[in-house]
Amino acid sequence: MHLGYDLNLQAVRVCCKTLVPTDANSHWVDRLFPIFRKIPNWSRQHWRAFLPLITVFALPNLIFALLRFVLPVRRAWISIDYLALGFLVCWFRGRKLYIAVVAILLYCADAICSFSEIYYFDFGTALRYLKDLRQVSPWLTAPMALALLAVACAIAWMGCAADMRKESRHASLLLGAASVLLVPIWLARGVLTDSWTKQGPEVLVGSSLATEIKESMALFNPLQSRQKTQSAAYSAAPALAYGDGSSPQNVLIILEEALGGLKNAADQDAVLAPLESPEVKALYTFRRGSVAFFGGTVGGEMRELCDTSLGPGDSTPDTLRDCLPWKFRKLGYRTIGVHGFTKKMFDRQSWYPQIGIQELIFREELAAKLKGVCGSAFAGNCDTEVASYIGDLIAARRNQRLFIHWMTLTAHLPVDDKTAASSQFPCENFDFTRRYHEVCNVVRVQFETNQAVARLVLRPDLPPMTVIIAGDHAPPFLTNPLRALYQQDKVPYIILEPKPTAKTPPNVTAHATPTKPAQPPKTN
Repeated sequence: MHLGYDLNLQAVRVCCKTLVPTDANSHWVDRLFPIFRKIPNWSRQHWRAFLPLITVFALPNLIFALLRFVLPVRRAWISIDYLALGFLVCWFRGRKLYIAVVAILLYCADAICSFSEIYYFDFGTALRYLKDLRQVSPWLTAPMALALLAVACAIAWMGCAADMRKESRHASLLLGAASVLLVPIWLARGVLTDSWTKQGPEVLVGSSLATEIKESMALFNPLQSRQKTQSAAYSAAPALAYGDGSSPQNVLIILEEALGGLKNAADQDAVLAPLESPEVKALYTFRRGSVAFFGGTVGGEMRELCDTSLGPGDSTPDTLRDCLPWKFRKLGYRTIGVHGFTKKMFDRQSWYPQIGIQELIFREELAAKLKGVCGSAFAGNCDTEVASYIGDLIAARRNQRLFIHWMTLTAHLPVDDKTAASSQFPCENFDFTRRYHEVCNVVRVQFETNQAVARLVLRPDLPPMTVIIAGDHAPPFLTNPLRALYQQDKVPYIILEPKPTAKTPPNVTAHATPTKPAQPPKTN
């Protein structure tokens, strides 16, 4: 027993001799890599002049460059933001704690700026909604946050541990030479044709922080006017939204989570098949198309409800007062917003009333009425149950004119097998869902949601209503092959307007599916 204790103690001493300096001139590189001790001292001093360039500038850029081959990161290949950090390491080498804090903040900002584009956020929007991550399941967010912080701390420690002393002047000269080479390329907006990832022209040298600061200054400009977009709902809403009162029917706007535009037309037809069934077309005039999308889910809501590319926090009061809910309120409609997740997410409890929505029905209100729970990271009310609830709500208020905005939830990534298990979509019949299980789960949930919407619009106990269904954004998959299945700039929409002489099919009853529910055609 004593022998084992002595061996363990001896092992600890060996490690300490390696990691702890034995003299004042010992360097962390020498301790971690003993081979450098064999290099003459004067050569080691000159080599250490490269440390800020390697640890602070080259290493972070290399990490992000490698990630570009795996993740859909659209960051510049070389970020010059780290040159400034390198100069801090050289000039303020006695302030290691402050340098470490600045380094960690810079690395985290660069990561947020780069990875936010995966979810179609800009940097300002991502920062604004960071606080909402506490509403998401911690098993998804905690590992990502810890991994980011660990990498940032490790690189910051390496940079701060570069005790420059006599080498600071040489290191500054090297950083200055890199600046002379790279900054003009950045200012000239140099572009390198990327032949490795096949994604077209790529920015060679850039500054993430400078770009985001410029965009943020433009967004927070008090004279910022509304940036109009192509909105399916805003342009297709009944004429009463513009004041002539010629269309008395209710209006239901459904923004469907992650309903992206598939590049293959047959695949897109399969997902939307329930909404194009003969029973639906017998009662409604059917229109279908695509609109450009920008931003994430909130961007999709502002696009359809307010015809603007600005977020609710960036819009002026005049812009918010021009949104569809306000227009319908002025005409005597009751405006309602429905969502199966918490109203705290994306601060909808604050900006929904600002755009004119009077009644908020979220998971807090639906919890006692709907028992089903769908989703993993974003667990909330199931879209199929919410669709039935909306139908019951319209039926109960048939003497009241209603404007309802429903933001669906169940297809929010990641979609687990349990959530998609009840869907009838045959993934094995289609190549894109047979090859990619993640895509299969998302499509199965969207197909089931579309079936629920079809049942809703076919209910004979509901008054006439115009229904507008549109996607908010393409599915934010984490790998390029999956994202390549979808258009990255457009989402589909469907507009259903009630026919004046339409009659309810005899085989359709309230709360029931059509006798022959629409199924996607089988393809090879």
